[in-house]
Amino acid sequence: MAEWIPARTEDAPLVTGQGRFLDDLDPLPGTLVGAVVRSTQPHARLRAVDLSRARAHPGVAAVIGPDEVLAALRPFPLSTGAAMPYYPTGTDKVRFVGEPIAVVVATDRYTAEDAAELVTVDYEPLPAVVAPRAALDPAAPLLHDDAGSNVATDRTFSFGPVDAEFANAAHVVEGEYDFPRYSSVPMECYSVIADWRDGPSVEAWANFHGPFTMVPVMAGALGLPPSAIRLHVPADIGGSFGIKAGIYPYVVLMALASKHSGTPVRWSEDRIEHLLASSAGADRVMRFAAAVTADGTVTALKADLVDNVGAYLRPPEPSTLYRCFGNITGPYRIGAVEIRRAPSSPTRCRWGSTAASAASSSTSASNA
Repeated sequence: MAEWIPARTEDAPLVTGQGRFLDDLDPLPGTLVGAVVRSTQPHARLRAVDLSRARAHPGVAAVIGPDEVLAALRPFPLSTGAAMPYYPTGTDKVRFVGEPIAVVVATDRYTAEDAAELVTVDYEPLPAVVAPRAALDPAAPLLHDDAGSNVATDRTFSFGPVDAEFANAAHVVEGEYDFPRYSSVPMECYSVIADWRDGPSVEAWANFHGPFTMVPVMAGALGLPPSAIRLHVPADIGGSFGIKAGIYPYVVLMALASKHSGTPVRWSEDRIEHLLASSAGADRVMRFAAAVTADGTVTALKADLVDNVGAYLRPPEPSTLYRCFGNITGPYRIGAVEIRRAPSSPTRCRWGSTAASAASSSTSASNA
């Protein structure tokens, strides 16, 4: 007798237009609309950001930029000591095309976008670097001057007698491989409603994938205890595929915009913004060496992985950079493994390494 499988219950509301996406919700009266001003440069110093014309536009309630961000927010907490501070907007520099610079809050989206075009940004263009190997070149332009290099984290892990197995190997098989950057295209783009309240506290709605681990990160940037942040995720989020875990900078940014406007603020990312500046999976340069016996048994593996995490080491990174460690041997019983992050030079990697490099992108935010 065939096993009975319950019928799917989520399809009917979605195919009949009864889904409850964030754009369908209007939880707060008096909500205004935000529009984000984004960088047109892949790497440039911000000489000046003039918000005066946008602030004078009829229907505009508030405009915030780098000065307001630096005055009110802290960099997002990192689990490494890398001197690569990450704010929800560019502050000293912009490091990828599409990086937020300012937010305009107005009575409706048309007014907000019209006023956003009045924000004037004076850029000092700087050389840009995109590929992981190029980012690791000692002569590469630095994205974060205080860091001293584009290497965000460099760690080595070793399990078992790796050197002995390679010394006794009948054969050593080596190879180098490249994995491209990749992204996702959910049906619904990022969407946020944020309300800054006296106390202070923040109540927000976001089509967030995996919000719980990011609430402390948002609280750290806002300078609030996690208990002061109340986050709602609607029943339907229009797909994520992991990409919506990177929405938290916009929750913080819209909370600050709400504080300055004195009203709740709604922001919905359009498709062009999403393709330009939402999350992406890291592209990777991989070098492997396998110690092999005469009968073809692999006894040891050395891996050197360089991940391009983009312009910033964004929480929850570097955690995802190490997820591959649990399956690096695949289905095989290999008792000795060495893995490292960051090669000593872009052209000659020391075996047994993995690396994460920060590189600006002319096409993507690289939020992964």
